[in-house]
Amino acid sequence: MRLLFLISGFVIGLAIAAILFALQNKEIVSVNFGVWTIEEPLSIVILLTLSMGCLTGLLISTPTLINQSRKLARQRKRINELEQDYNETIGNIDNQRKRIEYLEDSLKSNIGASSAESEPQ
Repeated sequence: MRLLFLISGFVIGLAIAAILFALQNKEIVSVNFGVWTIEEPLSIVILLTLSMGCLTGLLISTPTLINQSRKLARQRKRINELEQDYNETIGNIDNQRKRIEYLEDSLKSNIGASSAESEPQ
């Protein structure tokens, strides 16, 4: 909730800054690009340029973000597999411990029975 409040405050502050910037930079400038010539207020030209730069950066970083997402999914799958193997191994170890205890008890009872038989009466 606090993060949402912080983000919304940042967005509102950014919007206010953009409005103040636009109001203070109303001069008309001429922008030439190839065969096109555009005459717009300086604030619009700068904000459009900033927007195009942000969009370009987003498009360039998209393949990296997709690869990281795929790698993360593979790692999560591997973690789940390893956790299952771990749980199976722990189960096997518990079963072996129970078997060892059973065999030890059987051995003790057999030794006790054989020593009782060998004693003279």
